[in-house]
Amino acid sequence: MTCQYKESVESLPCQNQEGIENFYQISGLLIYLIYILESSDVQSENFILSADFPFPLYIFL
Repeated sequence: MTCQYKESVESLPCQNQEGIENFYQISGLLIYLIYILESSDVQSENFILSADFPFPLYIFL
């Protein structure tokens, strides 16, 4: 199992239409992964949105 740690994440807006499309694709994949793993306590406060990528802060399995 591989884990990564990122000390800080800056909240940034999407810069263009392609970034918005990437954001929604990645968000959909994360939602599917959360569903498949039967995670709990998944709230909007558990994500930082940075440009076209949502960074999960923590997800309980």
